[in-house]
Formats: sequence, C-alpha cells, structure tokens
Amino acid sequence: MQRLQELKETSDPTMAIARWGYPLAPNATFNLQNTDPQGNVVATYAVPAANIDAVMKHIGYRNIPFDHSIGMLSVFLNIFYPTDNSHSGDLLGYYRQREWRLIGGEMKFNERPMARALTQLEADRLVSIDRNFWTRELVIDGNNRTRLALAQIYDPTDNWKFFDLVLNVFVPQSIEDEARAIVGGKVVVME
Repeated sequence: MQRLQELKETSDPTMAIARWGYPLAPNATFNLQNTDPQGNVVATYAVPAANIDAVMKHIGYRNIPFDHSIGMLSVFLNIFYPTDNSHSGDLLGYYRQREWRLIGGEMKFNERPMARALTQLEADRLVSIDRNFWTRELVIDGNNRTRLALAQIYDPTDNWKFFDLVLNVFVPQSIEDEARAIVGGKVVVME
C-alpha cells in the first residue's frame, strides 16, 4: 500500500508542485526498480509518469484512498497486544510501553490529516509526566528521534475533544482523585 501511495504522489502532476515546488515535466519518466533482499537491482522498468498517474487514478476511483488504508492497517497492526505485563504483574505495563504507537500511520479524511504535531504545551506536559519515556531515543529509518518528536495527537476534526466521546472511565480507588482531576465526573471507581 505504501508503494502505491508513493507512486500516486510522485506521478500526480497536481501534487508535484506541492511536493517539489515545481511542476512535473509532461514527458517525465520514472525508472522503477525491483531489488532482492540484499539490495541488488534485479529488474528496471522505464514508465512514463503520465501512465502511472492514469493507473493510480483508475485504481483509486471509488476506492478507499491508499493513505487512509495505510493508516488503518497500521492501527490494526498495533492495536492487538496484551495490556498488562503478566511477567512483572505491572498493571497496564505493556499498554504504557506501546500506547504511543496506537496510530502508526498517516491517516487522512477528506484530505485532512487526522493527526497533528504536539503543541509545545502538550510536549512539555508529556515530558513532565514521564521524562524517561518521552525523551528516550529510538532509531527510525536510520535516524535517532525521541518518542516526543515522533508523537502525534489524534485530531480528526476541528474542535474535537476526546472526552466528549467517553461515557465512563473505570479506575481503582487508589487513583480516583488523579482520575477525577483529568476527566471529572466520568470516573467510576472499581470495587
């Protein structure tokens, strides 16, 4: 799916200006290559960009956009995991390790991204909650990036508020006060 999205973006003349700052040449040709697991080129195809653009528009007609499918597949790949760490007994231990990955792709709805970068205030708040977690560096595509730099906020529509959709938040008695400070009257204490 990612390859289809890349072909769509690079072959579409209207996207070329936004991507590169200048139009795609009318006679542009793409050299597509297949590589083996060691990175050796095993086949090369010279294809006019206009042909690729036409095929991408044909495939995309009345179908779910590639970027949306990529985002949804990433969500599904990252959503199914245990929440509690059964080895240490740490409640929500696995969830806390992985919660930042729940939306692992760039999803768009009506060409509007459904996630956004954190504001400085949001970034500062995350660091104040767990500095070690959010400032830890990860290697992504050969580059070191902090979890904080990779984090995004799910923001599907203007003025969207997560807790407007929440009916109840179930918490143990030991954290009732902290939970109420965050979600107010939606807290239900588990017995």
